[in-house]
Amino acid sequence: MIDRSAIVAALATVPGLTPSPMRPDTIAAGAAWPVWIGTHWMGLRPDSHREIRWYVYVVLNGTAQSGTAAEGDPLIDLVGNALSAAQLRTDTVEPTGVAVGETSETLPALRFTCH
Repeated sequence: MIDRSAIVAALATVPGLTPSPMRPDTIAAGAAWPVWIGTHWMGLRPDSHREIRWYVYVVLNGTAQSGTAAEGDPLIDLVGNALSAAQLRTDTVEPTGVAVGETSETLPALRFTCH
């Protein structure tokens, strides 16, 4: 079963990322962190196999679409491969935005949905 620390360790293998176990107080390009989104028990017994689902966020630089694509496209495989090496299966990678502080500013990001 993959836990938060294993995801952070996998993210640490990707050059340019600054992984943390939780969303950092200061959001900047390269920030990366997991968010637990649910657990599914695969049987009726308490010791049954469980599938834990995670979002993994990776914040990109800037707001220009061309720069975001140039930076984000290579990260899809780099981060996906790092998560696979940590025994996580990635179902989806999608573009998203991450709010910066309490302002209305957002930074572009990638969101990986894994289990």
